[in-house]
Amino acid sequence: MTALVLGAALVPPSADAQWIESPGVGWADLTLYHQDTRDQFDRDGEHGRLLNGGHAVTSSAFLTEAVGVIRGVDAWAQLPIHRLRYDDFGGNRSILGLGDPGLFLRVGPEVAGLPAFPVAIRGGVKWPGGDFDVDAKVIPLGDGQRDVELGARWG
Repeated sequence: MTALVLGAALVPPSADAQWIESPGVGWADLTLYHQDTRDQFDRDGEHGRLLNGGHAVTSSAFLTEAVGVIRGVDAWAQLPIHRLRYDDFGGNRSILGLGDPGLFLRVGPEVAGLPAFPVAIRGGVKWPGGDFDVDAKVIPLGDGQRDVELGARWG
């Protein structure tokens, strides 16, 4: 398996590949996620049941859109919506609302006038979509913090 991964990483990508959307061209993606569990894993990876007869249900929709801004640059936006429910011996708690939205720019070599090549640098920010209350009776919809992301992709 390691040889396969290393081999794929060493094969140069095709020269006609393009990673960045052309100006005015874009796409949208709706990803749906659902989890229903009574299980948990601790920091050592040990499996167990949620405390106090806990039952967690998470349903999320992530709307992601990208559009080319100028040659070699495209912009991405992501808007998450969550419905979270947690029931245990202490009661039932649920919430529906906006998660942490994000905005990103992706830049390829075309922005510098170089030929199209499948390499890109993407950077952006995700900010809190709401309050992050620390309370046993409140389920937060986001992380409660601003995150900065920077990454590169080749191939």
